[in-house]
Amino acid sequence: MDRPGVPALYHKPLLFVLSRFITPFTEVGMTRHEELEQDIVGLLDGNAPRSLEDLIARLPAYSWNEIFGAVDRLTRESRLVLLRPKPSQYLVALHPVDHLSRYTPAA
Repeated sequence: MDRPGVPALYHKPLLFVLSRFITPFTEVGMTRHEELEQDIVGLLDGNAPRSLEDLIARLPAYSWNEIFGAVDRLTRESRLVLLRPKPSQYLVALHPVDHLSRYTPAA
């Protein structure tokens, strides 16, 4: 179906052409959130608690907001706990944290 003088892009339905470049937001967002949550749990699995700053430094592919949001979600789901060893310091650890009895959970 060649048309002289018309770019090949216009030979196909526009939706087909754009579908290669556009993915529904929820699919991309959910996948990225799930990957980030998996990365956070992987960093904490078998390791000592980490500060939020440490997680941010070790996960450069994600923004501060994404990491903070993922930690918030995982904490609300009781998959992570926030620990407060000092009044102005918070650490993130997997839940339950039996071996860290010297820390008090953040209020």
